[in-house]
Amino acid sequence: MIRFEEDLEQFILETKNYSYHIEILNNKYLRHIQWGRKIPQLNRPCSENDRDLEYTVDIDFPNKVFIESHPLEFGIEGSGDFRRPSVSLNSSLGRPFNDLEYFDYKINKGKKKLIGLPSSRYNEGDLVETLSIFLKDPESKVLVELLYSVFDDYDVITRSMNISNTSNEAVDINSIMSFSLDIPSATNGEDLGLISLEGSWARERHIERGPLRKGKTTISSNRGISSHILNPFCCLAPKSTTEFIGESWSFSLIYSGNFMLEMEKSFTNNIRVSGGINPENFSWTLEENSSFQTPEAILVYSDEGLNGMSNIYHKFLRDRLLPKEFGNSERPILINNWESTYFDFDHDKIISISKKAKEVGIELCVLDDGWFGDRDGDTKGLGNWSVNKDKLPKGLEGLSSEINQNSMKFGLWVEPEMVNDDAKIIKEHPDWLLGAYKENPVRGRNQLVLDLANPEVVDWLIETFTDVFSWGNISYIKWDMNRSITEQFSEHLPPKRKKESSHRYVLGLYRLMDTLVTKFPKILFEGCSGGGGRFDPGILFYMPQYWTSDNTDGIARLKIQYGTSLVYPIITMGAHVSVCPNHQLNRVTPMNLRLNAAMSGNLGFELDLNDIQDSDLKIVKEGIDFYKKHRPLIQLGEFYRLRSPYNGELTSWMFINREKTEFILFWFVDRGEISYYNQFIKLPYVDENKNYRDIDEKSISGRELKFKGVKLPMLNNDNSSGYFYFNSK
Repeated sequence: MIRFEEDLEQFILETKNYSYHIEILNNKYLRHIQWGRKIPQLNRPCSENDRDLEYTVDIDFPNKVFIESHPLEFGIEGSGDFRRPSVSLNSSLGRPFNDLEYFDYKINKGKKKLIGLPSSRYNEGDLVETLSIFLKDPESKVLVELLYSVFDDYDVITRSMNISNTSNEAVDINSIMSFSLDIPSATNGEDLGLISLEGSWARERHIERGPLRKGKTTISSNRGISSHILNPFCCLAPKSTTEFIGESWSFSLIYSGNFMLEMEKSFTNNIRVSGGINPENFSWTLEENSSFQTPEAILVYSDEGLNGMSNIYHKFLRDRLLPKEFGNSERPILINNWESTYFDFDHDKIISISKKAKEVGIELCVLDDGWFGDRDGDTKGLGNWSVNKDKLPKGLEGLSSEINQNSMKFGLWVEPEMVNDDAKIIKEHPDWLLGAYKENPVRGRNQLVLDLANPEVVDWLIETFTDVFSWGNISYIKWDMNRSITEQFSEHLPPKRKKESSHRYVLGLYRLMDTLVTKFPKILFEGCSGGGGRFDPGILFYMPQYWTSDNTDGIARLKIQYGTSLVYPIITMGAHVSVCPNHQLNRVTPMNLRLNAAMSGNLGFELDLNDIQDSDLKIVKEGIDFYKKHRPLIQLGEFYRLRSPYNGELTSWMFINREKTEFILFWFVDRGEISYYNQFIKLPYVDENKNYRDIDEKSISGRELKFKGVKLPMLNNDNSSGYFYFNSK
């Protein structure tokens, strides 16, 4: 999988279908020369780009190495490479270190864990190798290790960087990227454009696609979390790349804090792609004999369209990122009381909701916000983690026991990172807040943020929630985080290290999550951040599913779930049926549309089934029966996008098993049209050599499904939806 060709001075990293090539330039610098369809060997000399362009700089005088004209694997500050450097370092006297040069490499079987950070998982026996390329600055005694792990079976390469200070004085890291590489700005004569996932609260991860102009284009967050606004993912692809055909080069960062992905298109017609911790408001003092590890990035090339790219991510994240106990395990159908009660509930109300839910086949009852402290609204109670006995006189133990007796599991909502002003803990420890230095810290949703950069705060949270998760028979935890972080300065850190606060917060969060999920391995954790505000690979390492969005409107969910699926597997997406009019958009949609949208993820309900019409209850019962029967196919099968909600009124996607013996096709129409008939959806991912049968046992060939398609009913009604099930068994 990884080899070094000495005569060519090339590292060749090969997966099952693709290859990635690095060349050593003048025995000092790393040059990126290929990433795409597998090529066993490239015979291009380094000198091909050594051109004395006007205003370029000879980094290796008198050897004529004009570094700015080369596509590099590691950007070098102060070298004549005026693009984003991979790392920026200063001595304690403020002198920059910019003489990092190649000096050695190692190739090892397997992959080591990244200490303190989530990262891709290696299992004994996996076809995985790791390349370490070492760079050093002889004067400063700074050592850089570039890490490349090749997952052969998954067509994935992961990258990160570790930097060690072996000197006898501190070194300041001003910025540091997890990866950097330069790729050609065009393929087959067609310019590469940018695909990203943008949004806001209640409209997360919408697909945005456009051209890349000269200069820098940045996708980033400085909100302390990865955020609703931009996801830590980007993809470069020509306009001709569709869901079904074409090339793409994509990057996903396994990190949950301030991040940056930057595309810099230069005059040499290369694009430098860099990704890592956002350099804004960041620095790190690297003491002597210490090291710093960056977050890991996932790199995916595909020449099989965006669906091909997505399926690489889906399989890899399920198998090699999500917790092993849950990555390929079916998820329960749940009901959550939030939109049906908000803070106004008691023991009997929750039992009533759970009993009706059990009648239609729901398996898990989740108690949301309001069960603790003096919590009758969002202005108080948060941080006082004792059961509100006025609402729950039998406690969580009594409530969970009664729900369990009805053959249902019990789940609970928590928000560990936040407090209200009346929290006892901040009266005892006022310096445990981020923003404690201010007389009146900024609030969001009436909340203040605990300082997880302080190890004492993390220790207290571990102790507190070890107790909470032991109350009653808890099978599921919904972990919320309802605001961005404004004052990203920890009182725990000395003045020189204040800019370490946001990254240390994330490291504290990861320690908190890692400890609790390890202590409670049978609890299914679901992440949440005002909906999908921290839906990223870093959180998914600990929590194998996420609340995709607070927006439960069936039509709005089509764009959200379609966009989310660009990177994230279906089994990570929480998707609920809610009441109408919808609480976010006030829109009324039929039950079958809401149910079909929610069945396209981890199915749940956000309503009181006691209050809906019998006709809708019948649809719910039939839908749950269908979902249970085909749950492995939906949650663990291959997912393909067929018609985009961004391109018209018709949306369609399909789930198919790996053997191509059964599939489900879902379709949705936002706005119907008069005489909207003879609509066919071609299914390019079925096996054309098989014969399939539908629910009514009518036969149709795979060839007809692939090249002619499935005919939809007349689409003349707004907000209509349906599905087809076929199998060849």
